[in-house]
Amino acid sequence: MMPGGLEHERNYSMASGKCYLEGYGSCAGGISREHYISRNILEFGSTGKAVKIGGLPWQPPSTMQAIGLSSLAAPILCQHHNKSLKPMDTQAGRLMRVLNSIDKVPAKVSAITYVHGPTFERWMLKVFCGLAACGHFNNGFIPREWKEILVGGAWPAFWGAYFPLGFGPVTVSDGLSFETKVHPETREIKAVKFYFFGLHVNLCFGIPGGDYSGQMRWGIRQPRRINFLNEPQCKTIDLMWAGGSGEEVTYVRTGSTNSGPDYLKYFPYDDSA
Repeated sequence: MMPGGLEHERNYSMASGKCYLEGYGSCAGGISREHYISRNILEFGSTGKAVKIGGLPWQPPSTMQAIGLSSLAAPILCQHHNKSLKPMDTQAGRLMRVLNSIDKVPAKVSAITYVHGPTFERWMLKVFCGLAACGHFNNGFIPREWKEILVGGAWPAFWGAYFPLGFGPVTVSDGLSFETKVHPETREIKAVKFYFFGLHVNLCFGIPGGDYSGQMRWGIRQPRRINFLNEPQCKTIDLMWAGGSGEEVTYVRTGSTNSGPDYLKYFPYDDSA
């Protein structure tokens, strides 16, 4: 048992060609070369053979770099588990395309678009399990709890996706990056900050630091909707969280960046105040 109560199992996928979900449902079909960041995401955000990625351990801090698509694949899942997790890739791809369209061609976006938030939430966990399986994070360890959630188990209390509020302007842009928050004593990963094509989401495993009274500083957990307000238009992504907070996160357009005429800034605010 590791400090903090999480049971860890060393993952030997890269060394031995094993599926990192072995023992969590049936393995079948042999090992596939899995893009641990979903291929549909990579291809959409790529320039053909490379995609902008940031936050990997060997990259300079706060730097986005073009990385070849072929280098982001590894033999870490069997074909059966790989196929069973594909719906997560589909929902993440749907959210990415909607964000891109809201940015670049808002007139073609419906007033309300439905994306299955619980599946996207598990997709974020899938990405990080893949990164850990390849040894990029957590020294190759994947907690048992992460694997159980990935194959359909319930999220423990306070775990899951949090959408931040009031952290200043954000830029809608291409690319994907990560930032980990580690417990200062146990060195366990307690949260991963995802920057998903401009959308910031915290994936928390409990509350970093254990301060549950201050959990709102990590954002709204599992909000019902995300609104993008560009007056007089408002585009809404309904995340379909039946058991979530029921709250909404709203981004208000404030201007454009120098990156190009189609990149918009939105400011998140709590409209319930």
